Amino acid sequence: MRKAAKTKTKKGASSRNKYTPEHHEKARRYYLMGLNLSEISILMKCPVRTLEKWQKADEWTKLSHGEANKVKALELHEAGKSYNDIADMLKISRATVWRYLKEARESQQWRINHSKQIRYE
Repeated sequence: MRKAAKTKTKKGASSRNKYTPEHHEKARRYYLMGLNLSEISILMKCPVRTLEKWQKADEWTKLSHGEANKVKALELHEAGKSYNDIADMLKISRATVWRYLKEARESQQWRINHSKQIRYE
């Protein structure tokens, strides 16, 4: 029997995907909405590794857990929720909730919001 000759074909320069700043921003918005990198990868038809590089370069984790959680923690506290309830809802530690609320108490915004609620008799 005769063996078929194997021919190796070299690909030219690999065609890399070129992502625009719009792709980058869209992925970041998806991440801030709560999607994980695998889900974003499927939506955008983009490798997870590329998203991981963007996440690291732009520090997406700091964005997603920063001010939004602080504001939400303050709103939940003012609605009467306990520290444990807030921590469970936001998927953060109880100590983080305490720290967010401490920062809010020390800020001017907290004083303004609470001074409106004080009734003088």
